[in-house]
Formats: sequence, C-alpha cells, structure tokens
Amino acid sequence: MNFYFLIKGGIVMIPLLMVSILSLSLIIERFLFFKKNDDFSDNDFKVIKAMLIVKNYSESKEYLKKFSSPIAKLIQKLIDSIDLQKDDREHLIDIESIKQESTINKFLPILRILPNIATLLGLLGTVTGMIKNFMIVAQIGTGDPTALAAGISEALITTATGLIIAIPTVFFYTILDNKADNMEKRLYIFISEINKIM
Repeated sequence: MNFYFLIKGGIVMIPLLMVSILSLSLIIERFLFFKKNDDFSDNDFKVIKAMLIVKNYSESKEYLKKFSSPIAKLIQKLIDSIDLQKDDREHLIDIESIKQESTINKFLPILRILPNIATLLGLLGTVTGMIKNFMIVAQIGTGDPTALAAGISEALITTATGLIIAIPTVFFYTILDNKADNMEKRLYIFISEINKIM
C-alpha cells in the first residue's frame, strides 16, 4: 500500500493502517511463540512417562528443563507437587493449567476481533466517501466528474483496504487458533495420564 492510497483513502486510512500493523505484529509474535514453545513431542512424553512409572523424579525434572513448552512446564509443576495431598495437588494443577492456557492463547482474542474492526473501518470509509459525494452534488451539482471521483475513490479504497487486512488476518488467526487448540488438548491429555501414574 503506497502513500497515494493513504492520502486518497481519507482519514479512515489512519486507523486501518494501525490495525494492519497490530495484526501483523500479533501474527508474527504468535508464530514465533509456537515455533519456540511447541517442542515437547509425543516421544518426549513417552520418555517422561516411563521415568515416572519407575518414580525417577529427579531425572525426569532434569529431562524437562530442556523444553520451553507450556506442557513441559506444567508436568514439571506436577512432579514438584508430588509430596502434596491429592486435593492440594489437583488444586495447584488447576491453577497452573489456567496460567499455561493463558500463555498459549495470549493475544488470540485480540487477533480474532481485528478482522471485524478492519471491515467496519472500511465500511466507515465507504460511508464518509459517499457523504462527501452527496455534499459535492449539493454544492456544484453533477457537472464535475473529477470532484465526484474523489469521493468514490475514497469509498472504494477504504473498503478494499479493510478487506485486504481482514482476509489474511482471518486466515492466519484460524491457523494459530488451531495450533493453540491442539497444544491445549495435548496438555490436558498428558497431564491426565501423568496424574494417574502419580
């Protein structure tokens, strides 16, 4: 998007530009998060499970230290709570699970609403562009096509910009939301299995 479109799109292009920057920043941040923290595989879980079956807690904690995954961190907390009563341990794990869920889903609620905001801002630009057109018609009539074209271009540019921002944001949000959902499912499955062993 060049400077010409920013000017021709009118004042609504400023919040649209801000939404696009925010959307891109959050998408990049979340992809980097999952790339770094989705490092605890099913095979790693099998290794930890085997250690815990034979009550090798110290070695399992050392093994978990090399992972950044929220799953590994929660398993670490579960192992650390081995000396607690069952009710106390389950309460602690519930709290830690909520914390890790929050980490996994961080910024996703914001990213989810950005396409709607971009689309509505585009619609707002359409309305303001048409209002300008009607004001021009009221003042000078329909004899100046250049003046009318300015209002029409503002309406079309903002609408197009809103859609250009919204469509890829929805696409990438869906991918990131699926990644978060899969990580959460694995987290609860792994914790449930380990809790039965302990």
